[in-house]
Amino acid sequence: VWDQELASVAQKWASRCILAHDASRDVARFPVGQNIASTWTTRTNISPEPNFPQQITAWFNEVHQFRFYTTGFTPATGHYSQVSRCMSLT
Repeated sequence: VWDQELASVAQKWASRCILAHDASRDVARFPVGQNIASTWTTRTNISPEPNFPQQITAWFNEVHQFRFYTTGFTPATGHYSQVSRCMSLT
């Protein structure tokens, strides 16, 4: 479900071009998580287009490290937690 308030908050942060999590990303209705991806290369014969499906798959593959019997955030599975949480709400 598209959320214009979240889109506006995300765009303001993205416009600053800082590769870091935004400390002020929450909205009044709920806290918000973020996944960040970047790509770079020194090769010249490569498409300049980012491969978003590949990055999302990499985040999802953290499931192999996820411990379903525990609660709370862990850095090793934070991206997976965010993707799976998003998928459970759609």
